[in-house]
Amino acid sequence: MELTEEYIKSLTYPEYFERGVRYYKDGQVEIVTNDEDTVVANVFGSKKYKVTVDKNDLDCNCNCMAYSNKHYCKHVIAVLLSLLWGERKADRQDYTNKISKKAMLKKERVSKIKNGDATEICKQIKIVIKSQEKYWGNWDRYEDEQIEVTSRGFDLLDKIKIDFENMTKLLDLAKWYDKELGNIDDSDGTNQEFQMNIIFTGVKCALNISPPVVFEKIKPYLEYESNFDYSDTILEAFFEIKIPNEMAEYLGEYCQNTSSDMWNRCKEYWCKYLKVAKDVRFENMAKQYHDSNISILVMLIDYYQETGQNKKAIDTGWGWRSHFMVGDKILKLLESSDDFDRLIILLQERLTKNWNKDEAKLLKNRMIKVEKEKEFETFIINLVDQKYETEKLSILMFLRKYEDVAKIVIDLGSQPFINAEEYARKLAVLDKNSAKIIYWFLIRKEVGNFDRSSYYKRFWEYIEALKTIEDNKLILGYLREIKSNYPNKPKLIEKIINDWS
Repeated sequence: MELTEEYIKSLTYPEYFERGVRYYKDGQVEIVTNDEDTVVANVFGSKKYKVTVDKNDLDCNCNCMAYSNKHYCKHVIAVLLSLLWGERKADRQDYTNKISKKAMLKKERVSKIKNGDATEICKQIKIVIKSQEKYWGNWDRYEDEQIEVTSRGFDLLDKIKIDFENMTKLLDLAKWYDKELGNIDDSDGTNQEFQMNIIFTGVKCALNISPPVVFEKIKPYLEYESNFDYSDTILEAFFEIKIPNEMAEYLGEYCQNTSSDMWNRCKEYWCKYLKVAKDVRFENMAKQYHDSNISILVMLIDYYQETGQNKKAIDTGWGWRSHFMVGDKILKLLESSDDFDRLIILLQERLTKNWNKDEAKLLKNRMIKVEKEKEFETFIINLVDQKYETEKLSILMFLRKYEDVAKIVIDLGSQPFINAEEYARKLAVLDKNSAKIIYWFLIRKEVGNFDRSSYYKRFWEYIEALKTIEDNKLILGYLREIKSNYPNKPKLIEKIINDWS
């Protein structure tokens, strides 16, 4: 069989042929043996591959993943081209030199990363992120890929040497990251988490450095406007990583004297820092700013509670009790206090907004203690008219008005948000008469669905449930009534009656 370029092209896909040509021209083929019957060659790609060629029938083999008998890989194509056009030893020497240089550069890069070189590490993080940018913004489809990319970034970040010279390099990297990925959908928080870690690592580099020196370097970064809270994260990082007191003081005063916007972002972190440090100034600062910042208010409430000043904590948060973070804290404090009046007010407000059986029980107990049981019943009954059906049913169950529950369930039984069968099961234990009403409703509803394949199973389940609470003679009489009303289904009805008997 004659070896020609056209024949070689016919052995594979066009793109494999073009890659084989590149491998051949770059000198990536080394003929190891070339005897009368067989050629053995090495092809240098991502690693060394072995190719054999039978000269008699030009049958080829390669140990790469892409090789198949039907379509040869680029390595086989490169070897066949070497046999056709001649081996390019000079080009192979150039290729070997290139590979050696590449290996040397890789070795230098690995050494720099190992030694915590921030410039090299930041460069590699950019390469990692850019090479995988197609995955970002599509968490549902590329969750595993994004996690892998972020993990590689974190691994590199952990190797950076904590040194003041590296602070601005890392903050610049975070800015680059924000520009590259700041506009994409980050609903899972992957990008923001990684960016925050870059900033936190950068701020760690400022530890034990004189505050004026640090802030001379950091001013431009605090003024940078980004797609996410870049400068805010820098402020948070300074207070979160337990910086020395001198730095905290300088940062607080710097922000307070710089701009109102900067101070608004900083005061929450400074309050948190002072609280953790048990600084006596915390209370005065928190009292001064808690009206404009709910987080500071919560800190102040916690501070009073931790110092045994529960009444002060309640007084401080009372005006903000409608906020869920504050309301939950005030409720817990009032539960252990003797301030029944405010506890009752708070519970009534919360129950009016959202029904909660446990809070209703607590309200009942407290109102009984202050001899206001009738007022409690009036409040709960009035509450029924203010609620939607599902909450209304929960309140009526709480009040043990089971007949009213059954009536509403039957009225709304066809609605998807009402599970009539579930209410029937509950009432079978609490009030059999009400349960019977619902079960009879369900059975009659299923009778109207005789033509549905699921009829018999559901119908029989309801009959079996009703048997435990209803007179069996009544049930059997009803089954016979069905038979007379549905003459076109005699066999099915007869089967039901026979099964019952």
